[in-house]
Amino acid sequence: MFSAAGLILLGLVPLALALVGGFLCVSGKWKSLFEASPVHRASLSLFPVLLGFNIAGIIALTVRLPVYNSIKPSYLLNAMPAFMIFIALGAMLLEKNKILRRTTLVASGTLFAFVTVHMLHIVFSIHTLITQVK
Repeated sequence: MFSAAGLILLGLVPLALALVGGFLCVSGKWKSLFEASPVHRASLSLFPVLLGFNIAGIIALTVRLPVYNSIKPSYLLNAMPAFMIFIALGAMLLEKNKILRRTTLVASGTLFAFVTVHMLHIVFSIHTLITQVK
């Protein structure tokens, strides 16, 4: 119970970073974070488009062909590069503030530890089920 609540609470940290990075990317304020060549500027404009079209496609698919809700998050895997760029831009914004940088580091490290424990629990549970069947 505590592990699940910790995963949900700490999972908001990457979400906040992605939202801040997405805002920076769309508004063009990312230019103050690093110097970019014309190639970088053009490529960074593609990520909001990728995410937008992916979400629009999911909405259109949902309206046209209703499927189980548990499958829909897997459709966003195509937009994983956009999420990673947005998280990176959000983290770059926090690099300047020492307290926010350390807080994000601790929260991310704790999230990774919780995910590792959770995945090990799942693996050991499956292993126990398999050995009981044999």
